[in-house]
Amino acid sequence: MLYLTSFSQWSVIAQDYPNSILSSICFPDDSIGYAAGRVLSEGILLKTTDGGESWTSLNCNTAKPLNSLFFWDANTGYVVAADPNGTQILKTHDGGSTWNSVYSNNGGGWYLSIHFADVNTGYVVGDFPEGSARIILKTTDGGASWNSISYPANWGLTSCFFHDSLTGYAVGEHGTILKTENGGNSWTYTEQGFFNLHEVFFTSLTTGYIVGSGGTILKTNNSGDTWTVLHSSGPDLYSVFFTSDSRGYSTGENGTILMTNDGGSSWDQSDTGTDKHLRSVFFTNSNTGYAAGDSGVIIKTTNGGALHINENKFSASHFKVYPNPVVNSQTIKVNIPFPVTTNISIFSINSELLFNKTYQYQNLIELNVKFLPKGIYLLKIQTQNIIEVKKIVIQ
Repeated sequence: MLYLTSFSQWSVIAQDYPNSILSSICFPDDSIGYAAGRVLSEGILLKTTDGGESWTSLNCNTAKPLNSLFFWDANTGYVVAADPNGTQILKTHDGGSTWNSVYSNNGGGWYLSIHFADVNTGYVVGDFPEGSARIILKTTDGGASWNSISYPANWGLTSCFFHDSLTGYAVGEHGTILKTENGGNSWTYTEQGFFNLHEVFFTSLTTGYIVGSGGTILKTNNSGDTWTVLHSSGPDLYSVFFTSDSRGYSTGENGTILMTNDGGSSWDQSDTGTDKHLRSVFFTNSNTGYAAGDSGVIIKTTNGGALHINENKFSASHFKVYPNPVVNSQTIKVNIPFPVTTNISIFSINSELLFNKTYQYQNLIELNVKFLPKGIYLLKIQTQNIIEVKKIVIQ
């Protein structure tokens, strides 16, 4: 039999700062990456030039904790630093060797997230003291100057995403979702439940995702006019990233990484090799991704989080699948010796989800596989206490 030992291949590549929290990670190309956060109450900024094999600490000219970073290319980037005494935005032109402050305030807001729509136009969102004005910062000259934009919500914001200089979204506390189509001059405002929303990401002009507390995952297919709840249980989720229209990832508490291969219709828990909170996820391509979080942990995958199967001939199988190989047949039968709730999924050898269905209290399940072309597939059988993955062959 093929016995599942791990649902995805992630490995810990850094964990050298026990009192730190890495809140943001970004790779402007395949080799060069940056991770930002704090050690106790001071900021920390790390850089790699070899795809995460080694990391060096950079001096970014501020002692404040770093909440967010954004790099337009390998040399040009920004970090947002904030503490109770105020916020700074710093910019580098030389890959982090030197940093210059391009914005600062004194206690006027706790900025948390930065995003650039193009090389000149960027936005920064955050939280504010009770009773103070709620503002979003905007630059149209590559950070040389910043303008304050008011917004209608009563709650702080944690993340923003812009398609271009005009159309963008911001999310935050108490289910706050904002949208602008005119560069922030006006915003539409909705509240999606009572949970806090932590990050927003769009794969196209119409399709976007938001993750938040309590395992919340929301999706829109109509440019944010309406949002559907895809997932609403489990650990808090902090970050979301999609590498295609169908494949995406969300990271969160206790080493959580959820992965979808079908545009969010279903999500599988990944084995990440850590129990630390993972606060940011970023992919450089469809295969190579990174996540960063508490205790300075940084993890990496080089196969897109694909299914990882080990053959163990000495493990007894709990389920019988037949016929296998499938020759001149349109069905596969799965024998369940103890009738319980059973979820069955079929994946391609490249881990693309092709079939997923849950069955209730059946001893024998017949799967129609006539839609599958000839080839090798992975059949995952999951009950509350047992998970097995078997290789099936369609001939």
